[in-house]
Amino acid sequence: MSSDHARAQLETVVLPFWLQRGIDERHGGFFTCFDNRGRTLVSTDKFAWSQGRFVWLLARAADLGRRGLLDVDAEELLRLARRGAQFLIDHIITGEQTTRYVVGRDGGPPQTPGQPDRSVYADWFVSLGLAEVARQSGEPRWLDQALPILDRARADHLAGAAPTPPYQVPPGHSAFGPKMLLVNALLVASQAARAFGQHSHLEAQLGPGRR
Repeated sequence: MSSDHARAQLETVVLPFWLQRGIDERHGGFFTCFDNRGRTLVSTDKFAWSQGRFVWLLARAADLGRRGLLDVDAEELLRLARRGAQFLIDHIITGEQTTRYVVGRDGGPPQTPGQPDRSVYADWFVSLGLAEVARQSGEPRWLDQALPILDRARADHLAGAAPTPPYQVPPGHSAFGPKMLLVNALLVASQAARAFGQHSHLEAQLGPGRR
């Protein structure tokens, strides 16, 4: 796929679908539980990793729009990213610097009972989204919310105590997924910290060649 084709798909198919159908104007956050054809919203539950990833996507797309790499309304995308970030803070981040696995449409209990309480994947996607909003908006308050979550998730991961729903890592095995997402979250957060002139401890965690 050429870069021109990829850009056209983003501008005419992918972003229009999500901007038209994925934004919850009433309660904040985003609808992401569609069937495979994208025709039916099968649940209004809001999974933390999808919410954080959506926030990151909007903030990054806003940056691409500002730089002329996407034909989008950058300020509107950043407005939506901020609104999604606020939903994360209001309803998904816990007092223990972790995230709830899933919430209902208004931030209350989800429609489907029996869901896990936490996944480290959700922690990292939430911190990644908040950090990108901070970098693109120039507002460090979002990064202040992201860093404690990232630090807690990293510590739990290194201690072997980080839960990984929806897929558990079998005893005696090591998964690449958590490691890859941790590096990505550290990178985005360190870029945001650097944008504010902060000498972040995150860069040391990334190691040589990752800065």
